[in-house]
Amino acid sequence: MGTAQDVLDGNPETLIRSMESNPLRVQVTFPQARQLAGISVKIGGVASEVVVQVRAAESGESISYVISVPQSPDPRWVDFDFDAPQTIIWVEVAVRSVNDQEPAHVHVWEISFRGAE
Repeated sequence: MGTAQDVLDGNPETLIRSMESNPLRVQVTFPQARQLAGISVKIGGVASEVVVQVRAAESGESISYVISVPQSPDPRWVDFDFDAPQTIIWVEVAVRSVNDQEPAHVHVWEISFRGAE
C-alpha cells in the first residue's frame, strides 16, 4: 500500500505498508551528500525495532543505530539523534514488527531527515 515517495513527502498522514516483508526497508541515496543531525521515523503502534544505517560521504563507512519501542495504541515517532552532525550519502531505514513473522504488514508513515543547524 502506498509508494516509497509517500514516506518522504513531508506529510506524516500518508503511509506505506509492506505486503509480506518484515522488516520493511526503505533505502535513500542522496544525489549530493547531506549533513544530518538525525532522522525521525513515524511508525505504527505494534512493538517494533527500527534500524537506521547511514553511510558517511568521505570515508564510505556505515554506522547503524537501533531503537526498540514497545506497543502503543497509536502511531508514533522514533527519533535518532546523532552524537554529532554527519555528512551522509546513503540511508537505509528498516522497521521490523517484533511480534510478527513473515509475511507481515509493516506500516511506516514518514521518514524525516534533520539537517545540522
